Amino acid sequence: YPYTQERELPDEDIDAVSAYLAKIELPTQWPEFKDSDDALTRLEAMDRVMIIPRAEGNIENGKTLYQKECYTCHGTDGRGRGRFPMLVGQYTNYLKKQTDAYRKGERPHDEKGVTGVLNTLKDQDIQDVLAYLTSIQNP
Repeated sequence: YPYTQERELPDEDIDAVSAYLAKIELPTQWPEFKDSDDALTRLEAMDRVMIIPRAEGNIENGKTLYQKECYTCHGTDGRGRGRFPMLVGQYTNYLKKQTDAYRKGERPHDEKGVTGVLNTLKDQDIQDVLAYLTSIQNP
């Protein structure tokens, strides 16, 4: 997008925006309702819940691969650790795009700047991990 090149932010502004966005927590569970809550109240509350559609794939294989290769950095629940980002609750298309970029070497996967374990996985293995991640989010 050519217009964005003219609007570069200083590094400290990028850090501030990134820190702000990282602190935003979107609910992923259905809210509890009272019997007296009307339909509009329920609809508005549901509109604020982030629901990620389930990805296709072999969930058991994805779980095995995730526990073997991913959980050390991204946590057993996929919510990330320290500077390692959360994976659960991210849109599947976004995660797929990022894994493709890692595998092509367009983006480093870890602090050493290498593509890491992702290049050892087949396309179906990555799809299975994505299926597993969407299965462990709280609906």
